[in-house]
Amino acid sequence: MTSSPLAWVAAATGLFYLLVLAVLHVLRTDVDPSTDPVSDFAVGDYGTLEVFATLAVGVGALALTAAIYRTPRRSMVGLVLLTVFGLAKVVQAFFPIDVGGETTSSGTVHDVLGNVAFFVLPVAAVLLSRSRGRIEMVIAVLLAVATVAVLASDPGGGYGIAQRIYLILSSVWVLVTAVRLAQRQPEPTVGTHLATRVT
Repeated sequence: MTSSPLAWVAAATGLFYLLVLAVLHVLRTDVDPSTDPVSDFAVGDYGTLEVFATLAVGVGALALTAAIYRTPRRSMVGLVLLTVFGLAKVVQAFFPIDVGGETTSSGTVHDVLGNVAFFVLPVAAVLLSRSRGRIEMVIAVLLAVATVAVLASDPGGGYGIAQRIYLILSSVWVLVTAVRLAQRQPEPTVGTHLATRVT
């Protein structure tokens, strides 16, 4: 399989997540975007949408990993980290977050996987973007800055906004990287050069 179909799958999942995120903010006015994490959407009305969105993020990351792996220039460390991110998001989709003061095993698993995914993606994005293009690198750097912003944000106000910026940039990076990869023409092989000369 060539990288293009896989890249388009990744692009589709990135776009899907952004659309679902926008729709959920309209449907679920009970979730405060300035303080509540996006994962709160998975608990309550329309929670299935958030579950599918998270699952799509994981599948998209894995598809992008496979697509980039088929290119001649790639960071193996970056690919490993992107794989970890994808697997973490796929599994996380099936473990809802704890809402309120309760503490459950599901919420604990969700938090652990979320933290793993949160830290590995910016590193993977920067490493993989070095051999991709300027646009990808700019988005990757912005994602790294957003990571710091999330860590520095006040849980009582501002965390939700910082997290949403991080998540949007994450999907935008996957979307842009995948589309540019799918549109990039493969380099002709030595055999193609020889055939061209002969004809």
